[in-house]
Order: sequence, then C-alpha cells, then structure tokens
Amino acid sequence: MMSRTRFLAVLLLLVLMAPLLTIAAPETSYQLERAQLRQELQYAEDAAALEAPLTAGQHSADAPYELRSRHFIFGMPRLVDDRHRTDTGAPGISVVVREGFVAAHFEEMQVPLWVCQRWTRSDMERMSAADSLDRDWFDDPDLPAGLHAGTSYQGSKTGLDRGHLAKHAMNRAWGVDSSIYGCLMSNCAPQHLSINRSGAFRQLEDAVEGFIGLPEQVEMLWIISGTVYDDPSTPLGPASENDFARVARITSGFGVPHATYKIVGWFTPGGSFDARAYLFEQPHYLNEAGKLIFDIPDEQTTFCVPVRTIEARTGVDFFPRLKAEVADVVETNALGAF
Repeated sequence: MMSRTRFLAVLLLLVLMAPLLTIAAPETSYQLERAQLRQELQYAEDAAALEAPLTAGQHSADAPYELRSRHFIFGMPRLVDDRHRTDTGAPGISVVVREGFVAAHFEEMQVPLWVCQRWTRSDMERMSAADSLDRDWFDDPDLPAGLHAGTSYQGSKTGLDRGHLAKHAMNRAWGVDSSIYGCLMSNCAPQHLSINRSGAFRQLEDAVEGFIGLPEQVEMLWIISGTVYDDPSTPLGPASENDFARVARITSGFGVPHATYKIVGWFTPGGSFDARAYLFEQPHYLNEAGKLIFDIPDEQTTFCVPVRTIEARTGVDFFPRLKAEVADVVETNALGAF
C-alpha cells in the first residue's frame, strides 16, 4: 500500500504536470497553424515582389483607400472607365466580403460583375470532408432592398440557370454559413443551361479542382469569375456612351450577360506568377414577341482568351498592382489549358 507521504508526492507531481499536458496538444496545433501562415506569407511576399509601387495617383476620390483580402492577388479588381456608373455619378458597384469569397455586385444589372476566391490545398481537403448542402436561393440581406430583384430567372421559360460564380461545392469548405452565403443572388449569374450544369463552365470548375488536387501541381489558386455585358456583334460604343440600354432584361430586371468568364492565377514552382482566362459566350436576342432566344453553337471549342480581352469587354483591371512588364506577358497570352 502506498504511504501517505508518497501519495501526496505523486499527487503534487500530477498537479504540476497538468498544465504541460493541456498545453501539449494546442501547441502542436499552433505549430501547424504557424507553418501554414508562414507559407501564406511567402506567397504574399512573392506577390509583393511583383507589385508595382503604389502612388497617390492610383487612388480616386471615390475610393481613397484599398480593400484588402486574401481572395485578391495584386489588389482588388479596379474599374477603368465610367461604364458602370449610375446617373448620380456613383460607381454603381457594391462589394460584399464573405469568408470564402469577395463579390462585386453590379447594381445596374442586379448580378455580380466579378467574384474573387482564393483556393488552397487545405481548402480542397476540407471541402472533400464536408457534407453536401442544399441550394436555397435568397436575396442578399447585405444589399439595400432596392437592389433585390428576386431569386428566379424563370429557367424553363428563358433557358437560364442560376450559375454560382464561387462554386457551391467549394463554399462547403468554410462550413454551412459560407454555403448559405454562396447561394445568395449576389453570387450567381444568368447562365444558359448548356453552359452551366454540365457544360464548359462546369467542366472548367472541375478542372480547377483537379489542378490544385494533384501533388505535383500548385498549392494555391486565385479564381475570378464574372459577367460580360458587351456584345461583340453589336458593340455598345465608347465607354462614356455605355448606358446598357440594349441589354435584355428578364423577370425583375436582371440583365442577361453576353458571356461569363473565369480567370485563374497562380505562382509557378519557380516563383513567377501566371494566369489563364476563359470566356463563355452566350449570344442571344429578343424576338418580336419579346421572348429571349439563344444562338449558342452545339460545339464551342475556343474558350481560352487573353486576360486583356476580358478586361476590355468588362472595363475591369483584374490585377491592378501587377508590374506593367509582368502584366504585358501574363495578360496577353492565350495558351490554353493549365
């Protein structure tokens, strides 16, 4: 039988060791988080090395500050002309920040102009482990009531689907709340059924997941998805005259985009930045009865375009702080798949 003195000594030792036992597990977790943070900081340093120096001239009177987010690479996408401005001269864009993405809501069209999302290998692992979640669509409560246009594109009548721009499955990586925010109307665009559900846009989304999922590929991607309101067959003219009056409107005022796009950027193993841009045309017109008619070819084979093609058609600079000499190379190629 253990003596009273020995029992008290063992008890005292356990009491003294208790803090060490409770700290051990959190310390291991902290070390992992610190290692991941260091990796992310390295990407940030790589990005900073390629960014052009900031000058006062880059800031307009409308935005004398800079919005920062891990979902941006080389700065938040920047408007380059006045085509998106309202009658009062306001920018006409509302930026909403979520945990899993950042979206710029185009008030005139009631749909996103762009949605930015950073995607990592650890995000992929969390997404794979997450449960499948329902798709219940709602107006975005963070936008004023006047910008709510309902939740229906009347797909059976119009041929249009609610296309996630930050992919639904990817939003699961941040949990139920993120998935719910991903199904707000501020994250979807009117896409033709043949492009969205099992078409080229969906196939590209799957390819993006595969690109980061392979061990020999990159650890982190920046994905920008959005809408194009510029019909190349009947251009709207100079930016100052772009009132978008000829854009087809459906249901409660949604503007039907002439195309949607996706831009994917990453750092190569050598530390240089690269990007690919993909454009998905959905030509359409209103017939004499006011019915929306699409003229989408059965086979579309050319999707990869230079980033600057999309910049010209949207009036957006997607990597505004990327050094000019680097941008001239990265944004002018159309090399095809990853």
